Amino acid sequence: MNIEQTLTDELRVVAAAVQPPPPPDVAALVRQAARTRGRTRLRWTTTTVLAAAAVIAAIVLGNQIGRPDAAPSPTKPTPTRTADRLPVGSPLRTYVELTTGKLYIDGTPESGFWNDASTVDGLTLAFGRTTNASGDADVGVFRGGQRVGTLPHVSDHVVETSPGTRAVAWVENHDTTGVIVVAQVSKDGVHELGRLSVPELVLGGDNESDENLISVADDGTVTYGGILSGHSWRPGSAPKVADISSYEYGPQGYPPRAEDVRPNHSGTWGAWLTDERDPGTGGGYASWGAVAFQQPGHPETKVKVTLPANDNDIRDLYWESDTDLILRTSYGDASADAVKDYVRCSVTDGRCEVAPGP
Repeated sequence: MNIEQTLTDELRVVAAAVQPPPPPDVAALVRQAARTRGRTRLRWTTTTVLAAAAVIAAIVLGNQIGRPDAAPSPTKPTPTRTADRLPVGSPLRTYVELTTGKLYIDGTPESGFWNDASTVDGLTLAFGRTTNASGDADVGVFRGGQRVGTLPHVSDHVVETSPGTRAVAWVENHDTTGVIVVAQVSKDGVHELGRLSVPELVLGGDNESDENLISVADDGTVTYGGILSGHSWRPGSAPKVADISSYEYGPQGYPPRAEDVRPNHSGTWGAWLTDERDPGTGGGYASWGAVAFQQPGHPETKVKVTLPANDNDIRDLYWESDTDLILRTSYGDASADAVKDYVRCSVTDGRCEVAPGP
């Protein structure tokens, strides 16, 4: 008996039986990147995130495959700060009173009834409480606290804003086709620049031909696409083929284990929630105990902030400005998603404070 040959044959049989793990869902990665890169996302306060752990795991796996410039691991321990009992600071810059639907911008009440709002560099976008049959809502546009116009029939509750907030883009769902709409925003109003019909925008996530709106530039040029192709289009011209491969990997220059990194509008800092809690056997809402932030490609700038025990049930975050984060906290009950506090943290000094409503 040839023992060496026998062992070789047995190893070959065992190796053949071992199935490699499936590759990450590239379509999901593209969609995730499209929803996080340069985006003003208006989040429903009561959005459930029961599947967040599974989605984030897939995104992290995909983010590290072929990433040429993933940030190296820090060579020294990351500074960790535990915030003391939080002082009360200045009110939220943009705030919606959930019970009444009243919108406040810089402390001033605005007319209308709203579900949520977000401000970037003086541009505020607010979702109205009235939706159409498809669940799409009109979005109120405010510049410097003054109402200047409306974006109608915004699909998926998402609006892309340009780096200088001079242009916005969104998708309207027309059943058999999606329509990209681009508009210029100024203190004088919202001026539509053009529309482009793209049937692939409404195919649905289970179709590999599905495409998404990714970004808009200050001159109105939009980028859109999916796993099969990428395109750019400027109103008044024909669409062109575009390379969107970089969008598959999401924000780059951050630690490999950083999940769902949210860059600020200028891209100079990124923040993510960490220290995720186990909701228990009954499941529940995702919850985190700390926030981390750093400048892309500079691991030495990374700082982790743990909130005090009475406020460390963090459910979500967004950027109030290029240097201030807002953390939405709850009461420690994973079965509910009630808002307890909004906490403002500065990336310049790591200090946090409660940001009350007006």
